[in-house]
Amino acid sequence: NNNNNNNVAEVFDMFAAVTSAIEQKLRKDFDELVREPILSGKPRALRDTLPVKKLADEDSKFLEVYLGNEEDPEARIEEVMVHYKESLAPVGRFPKNAVLKPRSAIVFLHGANGSTFSFRRLLPLVAARVGVRAIAVDRPPYGLTSRPMKTGEFAYSKRGQAKLMVKFLEKLELENVILVGHSAGTNVAMEMALQMNKLKTKDSRLNVAGMLFISPAVFVPKPSSSLSLNGSTTKEIASPWSKQSNTMSPERLAKLFWFRTLINNDDYGLNLVRSFTRRNANQVQTGEGSYANLSTQAREAYTRPLAAENWDKALLQQFRASTNGSGFGDDASLALECKASLDVNFVDICCGEKDETTPINKAKDLYDTLEIVSLSRQQQRSLNTDNSDTSSSATSLSSNATFQISFRALENSAHLPMEEAGDSRDAFETYVVQALERRVDENFVIRVK
Repeated sequence: NNNNNNNVAEVFDMFAAVTSAIEQKLRKDFDELVREPILSGKPRALRDTLPVKKLADEDSKFLEVYLGNEEDPEARIEEVMVHYKESLAPVGRFPKNAVLKPRSAIVFLHGANGSTFSFRRLLPLVAARVGVRAIAVDRPPYGLTSRPMKTGEFAYSKRGQAKLMVKFLEKLELENVILVGHSAGTNVAMEMALQMNKLKTKDSRLNVAGMLFISPAVFVPKPSSSLSLNGSTTKEIASPWSKQSNTMSPERLAKLFWFRTLINNDDYGLNLVRSFTRRNANQVQTGEGSYANLSTQAREAYTRPLAAENWDKALLQQFRASTNGSGFGDDASLALECKASLDVNFVDICCGEKDETTPINKAKDLYDTLEIVSLSRQQQRSLNTDNSDTSSSATSLSSNATFQISFRALENSAHLPMEEAGDSRDAFETYVVQALERRVDENFVIRVK
């Protein structure tokens, strides 16, 4: 009898625990998806925000860039105050028989919720050790770049962000750049590299030599070992992602539908954005998850942009852009786009082994996909060389030019390796500096006799 009673008690305790977990989840979903966005009423105007220049640091710099919209990207619809920071290279970094290509720079693009602050240690370190001007720039709706309000979702889409960054670099009169992207910043870097000929102005000499991706948020299907990139195999490339999409649970599909419904309503969407962002800010301040190792200074810096004018409306525009196909993240067609248009000399990828935000297996899928693209170009170039009638195969440079590709797993690192303390951050910084030293020597340095 005692055994039976114990078994009944265990079953009852287990049932109570499951019921409690379900109840907590339902309450959480109700609060986040119903009470906060809908029952909170009409959102009031924020009174505690300031123009971005009033939030600037002593070393902050701003550059005015005009941005268009989806229909006319070249139009001067709205002036954007782009916030950036930079570190200049010391004089005499290279030997007398070596000259750096003029107007060269290494440009850092932060991820979601990041800013120029994310690269505060890397900028001076890279400039001093690598010998090249290092620039970090804030992407709206983050950091201290002003939030465009007249361009609709365009300023917050991949294409719009890439266009803004290209215009910014052109106004700095740069010609040779290496793009270093972290998390969602890698999406913008990839878009810039893929669409550079369309994004830059007619007389621009801007060129992306290569890219370094840190914890990339560019998610592609796991490529098949027999994957080919010939035109006849387009469906083979796209099908793995299609299968994954079809396995999305009914609960997730329902939430996604409801989320889209909310953000397409101005009032509900604004309430949703505010509550979501404030919860995230609270996680930063209390050191939850990826933010566990942040210093007090870092926590303040990561939440300061919430004092910028229109931060909430800008985030709403980004949420909308992310759900209409022009946002960030999953991209089943990337392999074909890279095969056709990626014109760089290298792509280096690194990711923390403990990264739960952009898992290392997804970073490895991106590496494998790009390696297949590069190998397919080698094969195509060999076929073109062997073909006696080369005139018909002399297509654009990007369709035949190979690029170098590398992958590094960062031990004991998570999603924010630049914010970790001790040996893991030192190892990360050493890797970045050494990788950029090698790539600058290969791409930016001219040997003279």
